[in-house]
Amino acid sequence: MVEDYTAEERTLVQRLATTLNSFLEQASAAVNGNLTLKDNIKSKIYSSELSAGTTVKTVVWDLNERPSDIRIARLVKKDGTSPSAAFSLSWEFTPQGLQLTFIGLDALTSYRADVIAQV
Repeated sequence: MVEDYTAEERTLVQRLATTLNSFLEQASAAVNGNLTLKDNIKSKIYSSELSAGTTVKTVVWDLNERPSDIRIARLVKKDGTSPSAAFSLSWEFTPQGLQLTFIGLDALTSYRADVIAQV
């Protein structure tokens, strides 16, 4: 099959294959554990203390675009243990910033929450 190509065509294919292989190695390295929210995805990470009974937290949004999604990255009780019940987050973009409403938290427990807001 290689004989079907001229020497010039084989040289061209070899040069293209070398370039393509180099690109694929770099792209593979980038996506295999080297992408980060901080450096590669337009987002902000917020960490907040939620005192007992607190369910709503407003944080300043200083990116020039509205967020498209906000998720809880981590939620732990103040003592470092995980919540024992299901919880969720709803959010609203307001003139004051992002209003985060935590749902399902025990009203007698303080928490530490990390949320990721991405554009």
